[in-house]
Amino acid sequence: MAVVAVACDAKQLGDGATVRRVAHDRALAATPPVTTASPPDPTGRPAPTPVDGGTVPPGGTVTVPPSTPVDSLLVMFRDEIEAWRPDVATWFRAADVGRVLHIIDCESDGRWDAENPNRAANGMYAKGLMQHLDGYWPSRAAKAADAGYRNGGDIWNPLDQLAVSAWLAYNTPQGFDHWECNP
Repeated sequence: MAVVAVACDAKQLGDGATVRRVAHDRALAATPPVTTASPPDPTGRPAPTPVDGGTVPPGGTVTVPPSTPVDSLLVMFRDEIEAWRPDVATWFRAADVGRVLHIIDCESDGRWDAENPNRAANGMYAKGLMQHLDGYWPSRAAKAADAGYRNGGDIWNPLDQLAVSAWLAYNTPQGFDHWECNP
């Protein structure tokens, strides 16, 4: 079994040296996992449609077509991060699942209730699983919902954060550059 260390962020020191914070070692899995449909949402919201294909019947599976790159699926994260894999796979393309899990690991350490106590340069606070800036959230959540990325507009709901994040990644010029922890 191979182990890969993934750097989360880098800081330049005054003497020209660079310090990298390595989040955790990742063990490569032997085969990519199969994505299963999410069980019905207890809040009554319908399950989202996966990005890569049509609808998935409850209890059904989404298989990755052979042409889809699977290297991002082979990286296994700590349990706290892996717990988000089914939800991430619902909203993001199969090739981007590992990338999004890395962003979650780096931005919030897998905690849905993570909140940065420091203001961003624009005076906003980053909140939640994907660390969305609270001032941008209402309009982005509404635009994502209008585009079919169903969400309830709750910045503290990790499923809403994933839906809006997918909309940002696939429908805005910045794409994945919305996140500082972008591998």
